Amino acid sequence: MSRLRERIQSRPPEPMKPTQWALAGAFIGILFAVGSIARGDVAPGIVGGILAGILCYLVLRNISERQWRRIREWERRHGARHAP
Repeated sequence: MSRLRERIQSRPPEPMKPTQWALAGAFIGILFAVGSIARGDVAPGIVGGILAGILCYLVLRNISERQWRRIREWERRHGARHAP
């Protein structure tokens, strides 16, 4: 079986956990805020950083929810025969 076929048939990877979403959101928010503050935009930098962090958190949560759906679908189709 080719590598591509094995990858297509393999179980989807585990999604990120809520703690990881929060850490990534905080990291992105801080980077955005620091970048804006460095340019002299203090208030917009803080607000933008908070909004960027929240947006990152929500996007990662949505991606993880989709991954869980894909995993459930994969398990429904393949059952225990291909379980890792």
